[in-house]
Amino acid sequence: MTKGNIMTWRSLLISNSGKLSLQRKQILIQQSGESYTVPIEDIAVIVIEHRETVITAPLLSALAEHGATLLTCDEQFLPCGQWLPYSQYHRQLKTLKLQLGISVPLKKQLWQHIVKQKILNQAFAADETGNDIAAKHLRGLALEVKSGDTGNREAQAAALYFQAMFGETFTRSDSNAVNAHLNYSYAVLRAAIARSLTLYGWLPALGLFHKGAVLDKP
Repeated sequence: MTKGNIMTWRSLLISNSGKLSLQRKQILIQQSGESYTVPIEDIAVIVIEHRETVITAPLLSALAEHGATLLTCDEQFLPCGQWLPYSQYHRQLKTLKLQLGISVPLKKQLWQHIVKQKILNQAFAADETGNDIAAKHLRGLALEVKSGDTGNREAQAAALYFQAMFGETFTRSDSNAVNAHLNYSYAVLRAAIARSLTLYGWLPALGLFHKGAVLDKP
């Protein structure tokens, strides 16, 4: 069974060239003539930014055994690939059948709860940054979320939230530093969530809504 701890949340960023290998159940990091070790059981996510980083197969296997995930980045330093443990959860088949058999009404109810909580989180962030008026409107939108979010309150809340936080002309499709930081953070967060789902035998590619040709996003 995969040994991953669902509560593990330490992340490791590799931004310089070097070699990562396994040594006595530790991650051995060798960079510029210096060596460091990190307990492998403490790691949830490793982000490899430098394109000349070398990682050994035994370490990859050990990461999988301990339920850790690894991200590689492209030339713009944005995560572009993910290594996830192959789930060895003892009830994986039963869990997968349960996931595939989720009814449409239940999916809609779950989506309602997810969207509502997402908007409430946005309201909290707006409050914390002094955007009191936006926070009030967001809490109102959260109360209006219906089953399946048929009223599309998620999109309305997102537009309100991002403009309150980053200016009235801001859009998520812009190519700027703010969106680059957001995209990077989202990729790491998605990886951590996928790791947690995998540890319990769920298939991260099967989400609830936002279906696409390549990935059914959660």
